[in-house]
Amino acid sequence: MYGIRIENLITVVEAGKTDFGAFLGWDTLTLCPYERRLIGVETLDDDERQWINSYHARVREEIGPLVGTDARAWLEKACQPL
Repeated sequence: MYGIRIENLITVVEAGKTDFGAFLGWDTLTLCPYERRLIGVETLDDDERQWINSYHARVREEIGPLVGTDARAWLEKACQPL
């Protein structure tokens, strides 16, 4: 089996404060669906599958309104849950 490195641009953001102090998190700046044919779904655990499905839902919600009808149809298909 082979691996493919995927890189998204991210930025550091404030994630909240608790009694233990202030925490930082990540926000993804580049949104593009992952190529489904390259994902070994059978190798993913439930958390990994959910993370990809959530990421694809965000891509669909944020990018969908910005593209035309043909691109939107492709995006909907590319972002279907695993």
